[in-house]
Amino acid sequence: MTAKCGKCNRILLPPKPVCPYCGSREISWIEIPRVGRIVSYTEIHVPPRGFEKLAPYIVALVEFEGGVKLPGVVKDAKISDLKIGLNVLLDFSSDSPSGYFFTITPALGAA
Repeated sequence: MTAKCGKCNRILLPPKPVCPYCGSREISWIEIPRVGRIVSYTEIHVPPRGFEKLAPYIVALVEFEGGVKLPGVVKDAKISDLKIGLNVLLDFSSDSPSGYFFTITPALGAA
């Protein structure tokens, strides 16, 4: 979930009570689509604290309908399986000592 401005239609991530673009307080909640496309990705070999047990792991930046972009840890894929524009599914995980994070899985047949 995130917020959307009712005046200028911008998506606000993270959600805010006032639109930083037009100043409107006409804010509503919207659901972020679960299917998006990879716009960038990399493999992490030297992880930050809390992610050591995952290394090496892949992080991808995914763009969703409306322009929302979120980073996430790629699951069930090798770096050679990925490409810019690949459809992926967004999910959540609590497998990290640093808390919840987004996970991304290739979406076979998803459009």
